[in-house]
Amino acid sequence: MKVNEKYIGEYQCEYGEEVLFTIVKRNNNELFAGTICNAGIIYEYGWKIDDTFSTDENLNDFIEYINEREERRI
Repeated sequence: MKVNEKYIGEYQCEYGEEVLFTIVKRNNNELFAGTICNAGIIYEYGWKIDDTFSTDENLNDFIEYINEREERRI
């Protein structure tokens, strides 16, 4: 991770294939999720943070977005 990135946590998506996503907050205005490999994090999903909502609400919406996208991959 870079200096302007903050580790948020991991989310195991059970829609489609089971995938473990690492969620990171970047520049205080973006969340992104990806999978970890030897080269670092492979970026898969991004979410622009809406300042009118709390971090938890943004994170919840982001996880719903990931679930919808993963469900469509089936």
